[in-house]
Amino acid sequence: MLRINKYLARCGVASRRDADNLVVAGQVTVNNKMINTPGFMIDEERDVVRVDGKIVEPKQKYTYILLNKPAGYLTSHSDPHHTKMVVDLLENVSARVNPV
Repeated sequence: MLRINKYLARCGVASRRDADNLVVAGQVTVNNKMINTPGFMIDEERDVVRVDGKIVEPKQKYTYILLNKPAGYLTSHSDPHHTKMVVDLLENVSARVNPV
């Protein structure tokens, strides 16, 4: 089970806050029923979510990479004070990388 705003954010429709506004405005349906409660819970495997009549689905599945970070590398996408980032070690990975 997942909150509708988080699901819409995963689908790339809007940020969580903006997704709440879409729900309140009546632009979101779940299984062909309009919802207006921002905290509405969905089952992302079973429910059909539409925004303005168009079905929305997550754009991509998550890929997890376990990396033993070498000394001197920073766990970030960018930093003006560091030149070595862990994302540089994964430049041949086609999935979107979010270092944690």
